[in-house]
Amino acid sequence: MQATTGVQQISLSFLKMFFETVKKHVSKSNSPMDFSSILRTFFQGDLCQTHQIYCLNYTSAVFYLEKLRQREDFGIYLKWCEQNEQCKRLHLPELLVAPLHRLTRYPLLLNNIWKRSTDETEKSFIQSLKEKVEKSIRDLEGKVKWLDNFQKFRQLQEVIIWPQVWDRDKRFFVPECLKQNLRENSSENILSSASRLLLHEGRLMLAESTRLLDVYLFLFDDFLLITKIKRNKKKYGGSDTSLIPVCPSLTPELQSFIREGGFCTVLDQPIPLDRLVLKNVEPIQVTAAPQHCSPGSPPTYNAAMLKEAGDEIYLLLQLLLTAPPALERMESPTVQVLPCSQTSKRVTGEYASYPCCCAAGCGVKENHRE
Repeated sequence: MQATTGVQQISLSFLKMFFETVKKHVSKSNSPMDFSSILRTFFQGDLCQTHQIYCLNYTSAVFYLEKLRQREDFGIYLKWCEQNEQCKRLHLPELLVAPLHRLTRYPLLLNNIWKRSTDETEKSFIQSLKEKVEKSIRDLEGKVKWLDNFQKFRQLQEVIIWPQVWDRDKRFFVPECLKQNLRENSSENILSSASRLLLHEGRLMLAESTRLLDVYLFLFDDFLLITKIKRNKKKYGGSDTSLIPVCPSLTPELQSFIREGGFCTVLDQPIPLDRLVLKNVEPIQVTAAPQHCSPGSPPTYNAAMLKEAGDEIYLLLQLLLTAPPALERMESPTVQVLPCSQTSKRVTGEYASYPCCCAAGCGVKENHRE
């Protein structure tokens, strides 16, 4: 219960400091208490600065909590602490996020104070204070997003493996004298850019000429990365990925995949977004039932839907990676934006219904029967 005692001491010290400020103000003058001066003391002092430090460290704290939960003794102790009546049936993650919610409510509270103020000088001061707090929150949001993106990419560097070019395709011949230079210029640095953003990520079934391949796509703001899923417990190089703590800002599917000890091997070179073309998909193309699947087996296609968070819009990626050379020179990989046909139901894990499963998209069902 040391954590609970520490929180109580912090709350008690804050109340003591607050009442001490009120006491000093009343003792200095017999006039009514100047509420604006107290606001100035707490909102322009260490209060907002303390909240900013807490918010910037919040993601790291959650990240560390996920790491500690892998220990059985810590899990037992945490459950015992959360049963205490002072927690009010709240779990530790819910208690940790409470100061973040409190900070965002400050502008609303100041606005209510402004509405009920009668003195024009006091109203002007509260309005300026409200604007300063809002600006502080906006600056903090930018810092939190940058830090969250940094931690997310650091996690991706742990699970995305970049094989050497001579290992990816046996047809490539690289002289031994050049291999060392290629090893020194690692492709892992591609994910080290602090300005790059991860927009979407998810599974898709990629149809090659003779097989169907389960791949995992990472769509960044400047390129598309296609990886092959590996579920071995040992990572490329010998380290165990099952012991790596999972970044909480990643999607639940990817978090679960990392906890299972999985990692992703890059299948091909990153595809720049200027090689992708946006097209609309008609609803009739989505509702068409596939005919090439055997009874009872799940349908497989050469495209998949990636859900865009918060919207009923899905990203359909149809990749012409294994097309014949003549077609490959004429067309580039295609991105299609697909509106959900059932707005009342969120679709997750479903494949786009295409009658053809080949990468070239020939449209002839008979050529692809099992």
